[in-house]
Amino acid sequence: MARLAGFFGLLLALGITPTASADPAPRPTLSLEQALELAKSRSPELAALKERALEAEANVQKAWALLKPQWNLTYNWTHLQPGPPALEFPEPLNLADPGIQANCADGGDPMACIDALVGEFNRVRAAPPRRLDFANQNTHTVGTRVSWTILDGRTWPLLFDAQDNVALEASRADARRRELLLVVAKAYYSAAATQAAIGAAERAEARAQSQQSITESRAEVGDRAKPLLEAARAAVRQAQNDVARAKNAHEQSLLALALLLGGDGRFEVSPPNAPLTKPPEAGPALRASSLARRPDLTAAILAVEIAERGRDDFWWSFVPSVSLFAGWRYSNVQGLTGQNDQWSFGVNASLPLYDGGARYAEADLADSRVRTARLAVDGLKQRLFAELERGELRLEAAELVKVRALETLSLAQQNLEIVKAQREVGAVRPLELQEATDAVLDAELGVIRADVEIAVGTLDLLQAAGLFEP
Repeated sequence: MARLAGFFGLLLALGITPTASADPAPRPTLSLEQALELAKSRSPELAALKERALEAEANVQKAWALLKPQWNLTYNWTHLQPGPPALEFPEPLNLADPGIQANCADGGDPMACIDALVGEFNRVRAAPPRRLDFANQNTHTVGTRVSWTILDGRTWPLLFDAQDNVALEASRADARRRELLLVVAKAYYSAAATQAAIGAAERAEARAQSQQSITESRAEVGDRAKPLLEAARAAVRQAQNDVARAKNAHEQSLLALALLLGGDGRFEVSPPNAPLTKPPEAGPALRASSLARRPDLTAAILAVEIAERGRDDFWWSFVPSVSLFAGWRYSNVQGLTGQNDQWSFGVNASLPLYDGGARYAEADLADSRVRTARLAVDGLKQRLFAELERGELRLEAAELVKVRALETLSLAQQNLEIVKAQREVGAVRPLELQEATDAVLDAELGVIRADVEIAVGTLDLLQAAGLFEP
């Protein structure tokens, strides 16, 4: 039957896919608010966006770490195989011996000087050789170092970018959250519309069965029984087919909603408690106020600020970097100094003079990024204004369709009563009664179709105006 094709075709255009027949098991009923909350809790994309926001916050902590002191502890163990050879040196002469100094100085006794020198040579010859500790087969070294960069021009832009990226990711997550939940809300209103279509089809079936009962009563008294009874029964079968098709379309809409909610089971829907409210403003006033409410536009403006800071980074690259350091080192190898540990502290300063032109290339790249970010903002504003204007026109058209649909329904109901009255006196054919009954069903479906168009149009307009706050 063709009269339901347009209505169900509209719902299929909203993204509903075919499915099997209805599950006879009872299902829980979800309100629109519950469906939106369920979608937020189950959406893997929203969970991924939350993780990206956490990553942005972690980058802020990393940027702050660049401004804080760094403290490291190191340990090194070295094993040499084969072990290092022993380095031995003979005992050196001690010419500073008091006997040598006293007797060999000017005015001293030459013979005593010679005796003192011979005695020193004999001491050195008899003394064991000295062993210098340059290396061991197992060398252990422990050290600690504290460093603090007190001036680095590129650290501050990096910190500001990290902080802005937190707000940027939050705005992007908010924009995407609204987009996903807008799809869920549309699917919910579509399911509510197919649910209402079932009621309209069942009312048509009840009218057909009532007419069949009347016809059967007349058939008992022989009032053109056979043709009228066959027509009444055909009308009932047709009405039952319409009910089955309406239920099938409702199952399709529930399946689409279940897929969006990320669950295996399906839920029944209930009509929303309150109708959607249009934005309080319209025209230029709505476009002006929407600029501050759109999270995607806020993200685009933040992207411009981050890109502009990239140009500041070019100038900060000419600032010298200065850091302080202090360290302590211990080793089991003494070396020539005879010391096992050593302290050190100082200042490191670096001034980049020439890097082959890389900084100037980065500056040109930053200028290009700024222009690209600004063009993105301009393009987003144009799309925003177009969405608002298109949404207002679409909603206005849907409201006009609703007025016409209500008038059509009223006329169809009046015409059905007239045809019924004429049928009582035999002034109309059974086909005319069937056409009048079908017209009422078509008009009821037209009202339902207009309602879902108004709901979807209002949702789109609220989303475009930044007022959709699920």
